[in-house]
Amino acid sequence: MGPLNIASHAERWPVQSYPEICTALSTAFSIQTGLSDANAFGLFRRMLENRGWRERFERELLEAFSSPETPWRELLQNDSYEVTEPDSEEEARDLLAELLWRPTFPGKVPPKPRPNEGGR
Repeated sequence: MGPLNIASHAERWPVQSYPEICTALSTAFSIQTGLSDANAFGLFRRMLENRGWRERFERELLEAFSSPETPWRELLQNDSYEVTEPDSEEEARDLLAELLWRPTFPGKVPPKPRPNEGGR
């Protein structure tokens, strides 16, 4: 067994905190899937048709967009999958709003992050 990879452990944080968001990203939007944009969005829309999953996903999405600590870049690129490599947290948040928020909550603006309450 090799040495503990601290970076790898840290990058699992989004998967643990936002498992449904990570499921959507890895299943529909990961570059590893090879889906066209149209097929990726079609698959994601079909995922949203599952009521139980959608309810969990919506809660996570609301929490992620409301939290000042959401690791936007890690949600898009980590050890488990890669959607894209954003240049900044802001770029990553904007892309996730386009990919996930708008199809899930059409016509609604993502919430602004709550003020940081002293960290986790």
